[in-house]
Amino acid sequence: MWPKTSFWKKCFNSPVSGRQCITALIALYFFLVSISLLGTGFNLLGGDFANELIIATTNPFVALFIGIAVTSLVQTSSATTSVIVGMVASGLLPFSSAIPMIMGANIGTSVTNIIVSLCHAHNKKEFSLAFTGAVTHDFFNLCSTVVLLPLELITHIIENTAIYLSQLFSGIGGINFTSPLKIIISPTAKFIESFLIFNPFVLLFVSVVLLFICLALITKNLKSFIESNSGFTLDKSIFRKESHAFSIGLMLTAFIQSSSVATSLAVPLIATKTLSIKKAYPYFLGANLGTTITAFLAALAIATPLAISVSLAHFLFNLFGIIIFYPLKIIPITMAEFSGKLVSVSRKYALIFLIGIFYIIPLMIIFLIK
Repeated sequence: MWPKTSFWKKCFNSPVSGRQCITALIALYFFLVSISLLGTGFNLLGGDFANELIIATTNPFVALFIGIAVTSLVQTSSATTSVIVGMVASGLLPFSSAIPMIMGANIGTSVTNIIVSLCHAHNKKEFSLAFTGAVTHDFFNLCSTVVLLPLELITHIIENTAIYLSQLFSGIGGINFTSPLKIIISPTAKFIESFLIFNPFVLLFVSVVLLFICLALITKNLKSFIESNSGFTLDKSIFRKESHAFSIGLMLTAFIQSSSVATSLAVPLIATKTLSIKKAYPYFLGANLGTTITAFLAALAIATPLAISVSLAHFLFNLFGIIIFYPLKIIPITMAEFSGKLVSVSRKYALIFLIGIFYIIPLMIIFLIK
């Protein structure tokens, strides 16, 4: 599963390759810091509004779009689902409403990928590939929701299965886990935030500028590395098999507790053709499953059967989606590739997709139906 020794030799077999890798790693670190700052900025702007949206509702479609809107505002599905777990456990949110909300959170979390892909907008070919990679995750979640939400409303298969499985975890509690990634990037992120937290708009501006600079450095050094190591792709090294790609996505996301970060890392790799959509797709699916670990840990900390049921519902939704749309991967991949071709014609379609799908449409539906 892990890269062979030859992979690391390629990285440091010459002073040029060594410098490229070190520069890319430093840029990667500050790229992760920028995503953390981006999340903080969005949270400061829309956090209170997002909390007001997550209230009891009997309309499953409103709950779905609340999940999309809230996660788009706070930039992390892990935070949204953890809040949902707590609210269901305290009786503030019905379990039946929590399930479509979780489905919406899965869709909303991929907004970060699209923001990252916009960093490649200066190069039409790169942007087409980056956007294709970014929305592949979107379309998987959209397709899963289109199939599983009606099925859940008719049969309650996710709710009933989650309640049944939660009995296996009765009496287990107090488990907690801190993301090592947060430990590594938190000091730098907090240091920058201490100067800018008084103004969320300035914080967002700085985070976006830092994001663009870091991605430019990562892309530049990846291109140089590939040119100096003819034929090198991640498809032939780390992601040799689709099962490896899935496992890496699963374990990395479970470890760092952020599918937004894990999937965003793939976007510049796809843009530079270091990673193909074919191998990125199972990686995205693994990340989708790995992100359910955070809500499960939150549920175990609360240690109530209902809280555990909600976290298991999140897991089951992602699992059922994988069972259906891994064999049918041609559907979300084709939709993503069509979107990539569309933005290569005009970049405005990317902004329409980003603002429309994640902000305007959800908020309009919430306020019109609620």
